[in-house]
Amino acid sequence: MRAYNKWLICEQVDEPAVMKSGLQLSASDMEDMRYQRAKVIAPPGNLVTGINEGDEVYYDKVRAFEMTLDGKRVTVVNENDIVAVI
Repeated sequence: MRAYNKWLICEQVDEPAVMKSGLQLSASDMEDMRYQRAKVIAPPGNLVTGINEGDEVYYDKVRAFEMTLDGKRVTVVNENDIVAVI
């Protein structure tokens, strides 16, 4: 499996629901956050630069797509919708 052009195939990464101040966030609060963390699980598309398989990224979840591949739920993100590489 490999992405094409400027697309990336990612897997959602669970983030702690506790802020630095100690404030506990609920699951609905986490869902309301626009930017989500994910790990690139397949080689990126042939036009993607600066992002490699295994990198963790923050992406705009409003612009991403979810699908099921081989029984696993994945997120497909365009390179333009990546806001940070960790």
